[in-house]
Amino acid sequence: MSMREQERRKRQAISRMDELKKRMEGRMREVELIAKEAKRRADQVKRRIEVGDVEPRALPSLREDSLPSMEPMKSSESMASMDSTESAALTSGVPSEEEAYGAGDMSEDMPLGIDPKGAHEELGQRITEDTGSDGDIHLHAKRKGEEMKKEMTEDTGAGGDMHEHADRKVQQMENELLGD
Repeated sequence: MSMREQERRKRQAISRMDELKKRMEGRMREVELIAKEAKRRADQVKRRIEVGDVEPRALPSLREDSLPSMEPMKSSESMASMDSTESAALTSGVPSEEEAYGAGDMSEDMPLGIDPKGAHEELGQRITEDTGSDGDIHLHAKRKGEEMKKEMTEDTGAGGDMHEHADRKVQQMENELLGD
């Protein structure tokens, strides 16, 4: 093989390598852009979880813009307003509660035998009974929060760890984007 032929083949090989290198660099830029977008979305997911403003997206088949339009409802006529009536106390001569019980502390003489403190404690007991917090609203809120964390992280198996959940969600999104 002549020197000219060897030089020509060498130039062709270098040219093919340069073309391959350009294609590989282009593909790498695409992958970097995809990874950058995945990282941006992951950061958004982490922020939403940490800040607590998570709002689940609607399923694509159930989004508002994919639902058929509904016909507008027909408005109904307004009702005629009622004539004003005089106060019952003025016309019947029956005193108001304040007048009857005095302007002092009404809890002492509340009608129907209602004890405000007891009612408050009873309400606290009823509200917190599902978590076994025995009326302690702060403990109840903490336990409810833990329950919610466990439910939210169930699909990734993070066991209530929101950071681990976010990391696993990011990894899932990355795998989906890169087609793994």
